[in-house]
Amino acid sequence: MSAPGSTGSPGGPGGTGAAAPPAAAAAAADRALRRHLDAEATAALAEALAARAGQPPLADPVQPAEGADAGQPTDTWAAALRAATRRSVATALADSLAPPPAPPTPQPPQYTLTEWVEHIYANTFIRRLGQTQRWCASWWAHAEAIVRLEALWRTWEAAAASDNGAATAEWLRIYLDPLNGPLLGPDGPFSSCTPERHSESEPMWVTAPPAGYWREPGN
Repeated sequence: MSAPGSTGSPGGPGGTGAAAPPAAAAAAADRALRRHLDAEATAALAEALAARAGQPPLADPVQPAEGADAGQPTDTWAAALRAATRRSVATALADSLAPPPAPPTPQPPQYTLTEWVEHIYANTFIRRLGQTQRWCASWWAHAEAIVRLEALWRTWEAAAASDNGAATAEWLRIYLDPLNGPLLGPDGPFSSCTPERHSESEPMWVTAPPAGYWREPGN
């Protein structure tokens, strides 16, 4: 039994040289972690809301005060993680409320149909004209030629505007080669035309169907 006035054990009330209690170190680490997590989450949410101007705020991020009392219920590792999670969810919700991006604006065509036929088609896809291949300078006076040439023009414009390096090759294979043969062939719309003379194509004859031949909608 120690006599009155003795120093006692090193860790006792009267001891000297004792280290800081472990609880104090844990509380300091807890506060540091909470400040770091809250600062990161707050910055992320503020940035998301700023980028979505006009959207109502989903949360009111509050920067934790320096030197906050570690004894408060929120000063725990679990509470800090929950707060950061809530702010992360708020950021995701703010992103989800953003309007969808506008679709890309279609590029206007480089040419009109007439310009394309005159400057591209007639000067690029040149053929030897004769009995097997026909052309008419008044191509615009042939309905079938207009349909085929417009199809070639529109798909050419799409290929020219495409970022696909194979777009032109695909246009040649898929559109030009199948459409060009019937257009210039001996039985095509220019079959009666010559380099010197345009010839009107005679429409094929038709007769009207008898009354009641076609079933009317709803009957």
